[in-house]
Amino acid sequence: MIRIATLVAPALLAGCVSVQQIPLTATTGGALRDREVSLAVRDKPDFAAMTPGKAAIGGLIGAALMIEAGNQIIKEHSVEDPASQIAEAVRAGLNESYRARSSSKTVRIASDDVAQTSRDNAALDLLLDVRTINWSFVYFPTSWNRYRVIYTARTRLIDVKRAQVVAEGGCKHIPEDSSNAPSYEEFLANGAERLKKELQTAAAACVEQLWTATLALSGKAPQLAAAPSPVAAAAPVASAASPTQTAGTTRTPLPTTIEVVSPAAGTAGAAFSGSWIGKWDGQVDHTLIVEKIEGRKAMFIYSWSAAEDGRGPSKPGFQRVVGTIDDDGALRGTLNNGANVMYRLSGDQLSAEWQNRRRYTRATLVRGP
Repeated sequence: MIRIATLVAPALLAGCVSVQQIPLTATTGGALRDREVSLAVRDKPDFAAMTPGKAAIGGLIGAALMIEAGNQIIKEHSVEDPASQIAEAVRAGLNESYRARSSSKTVRIASDDVAQTSRDNAALDLLLDVRTINWSFVYFPTSWNRYRVIYTARTRLIDVKRAQVVAEGGCKHIPEDSSNAPSYEEFLANGAERLKKELQTAAAACVEQLWTATLALSGKAPQLAAAPSPVAAAAPVASAASPTQTAGTTRTPLPTTIEVVSPAAGTAGAAFSGSWIGKWDGQVDHTLIVEKIEGRKAMFIYSWSAAEDGRGPSKPGFQRVVGTIDDDGALRGTLNNGANVMYRLSGDQLSAEWQNRRRYTRATLVRGP
């Protein structure tokens, strides 16, 4: 009976998703030059938490219980789908290798029909769609108290103007070594820190596979920044900020005049409003102040410190940015140096991502003073 459930749960998660192998060639890759790559986002897929007890129930009922338990874990611990991080890294590789350009537009899709997706997003140029097919954690068949994360995804680069798939490929991460594998309790301890770390490892493995096998990108695949550890929430935000404020141990400069306008009730992204502080990759202090939100447009101050280890900005600074609240609920903007920043609400924190052509880093932000 356990064997049956082990087969049924992944099948339910994967559904009818198919993966074709369509690698980029010198010709199709060269044609990407100066074309804009937008990112597709999808609803977070079901996550299965397979334990021996639920597997023993067997069949569709056992599989449904695994998915119910898994989805509760994802919700309770604010676990992110690795697809978005894979997409950001892959797009950076396309920019570097083929001189494509990042678009600030992100669109939500649900269909796998390329023609339909192209019709629905006719204003776009290229669309990068990374879809998680299966993410789950499963006990090892030889050690029932030890668990592993299984992850598979499909990546497609769609030429929206021609309604054609330019490149497509799959990736997977299925650990075989159980010697250092965590227990169920260890997976979920400390805000599911180990689960998030294993998903980070899976994302990095996928990027590496896609980098060479599907997209023929130059150089080595980037090292994805480690998922930030949970941090305690700070005090609620005030309606305005002082000329300077402390983020971690280093001060970040701010303009002398700051005005935070409270958004109207029901405004998309209203929870972003106000001041947030954190640290990029443990090295660069960062302050974000969202001053005003009008419709989908967001005006914010982006402030940073000098890097503590010298591998980053040599001088502190700040700039005002006009960004957008996209359909997936994320706040996005492009800095003066061309880097893209993205912020997502995660409970009472923000998960933040910074990316240029060759570097990618993350941070967790909490409410600032």
